[in-house]
Amino acid sequence: MLHGVTVDSLSSNLPLGALYKRNETTFRVFAPTADQVELHLYQAPTGGQGETLDLRHNADGTWETQARVRNGIAGSIDDFADRPGDSLNYVECHDNHTLWDRLTLSAPQASEAERRQMDRLAAAVLLTSQGIPFFQSGQEMLRSKGGDDNSYNKPDSVNEIHWADKLAQADMVDYYAGLIAMRKEHPMFRLHSKDEVRRAFQFDDSGPPQSVAYTLTDVTGKDSWKRARVIFNACAEAQEFPVPEGRWRTFVTGDKAAPGAAFQGQTVRVPGRSALVLGESK
Repeated sequence: MLHGVTVDSLSSNLPLGALYKRNETTFRVFAPTADQVELHLYQAPTGGQGETLDLRHNADGTWETQARVRNGIAGSIDDFADRPGDSLNYVECHDNHTLWDRLTLSAPQASEAERRQMDRLAAAVLLTSQGIPFFQSGQEMLRSKGGDDNSYNKPDSVNEIHWADKLAQADMVDYYAGLIAMRKEHPMFRLHSKDEVRRAFQFDDSGPPQSVAYTLTDVTGKDSWKRARVIFNACAEAQEFPVPEGRWRTFVTGDKAAPGAAFQGQTVRVPGRSALVLGESK
């Protein structure tokens, strides 16, 4: 089974594109208005549309899409997964649009710089989530198929990887590489059981519905970090989030994924469409 979350899953009025499969049914989420979210069902593999279901915000003020993103980040253990390793997470695969093409179609009014922010946010969500991440070849280079969403029978001119983009998009490649390095270095992003995930995660409602914030604790004793503070802000504007007291250092921001300066303060301002990861060493 596949479970995918995208940066659009946190927006309220753009096609969300949160795609996952259960059995032979493919689901894709859209939000036509600010207070209504629709779940469109498609029968694989033809893509024929089925019924439309309404998913509105919950009585406690949270949005169902936010809850779904949280569930995906935690390895889908409250959905179909018996353990985090059962969840295969992605924001782009060989089927459908590339992530860059999807962002171009979903946010036609956004500038290229804004879409690059969205892409980095999607990568940060993917590579800090529990479960098994994968990304499509060339995704880190902003690979495009010219908007083609079903290129299995298309020529090389559509499907080829333009290796020159590795240099042209060096900042994006470095961002993905930094996220991968952090994930490999810190086992708290690769927990093995439901119990570990439930003990490690503490989500909070400190931000708007288009955000996810949580503190991750090293419950296995295998990590060099005591805790991580992880924040995803999908709003267009910067937002303030609380930071627990501790000796924190910045490791991921909206434009860099590498060890950074020490962080001090009780709150942090996270730019729009950006991720932040703080680590607290033991």
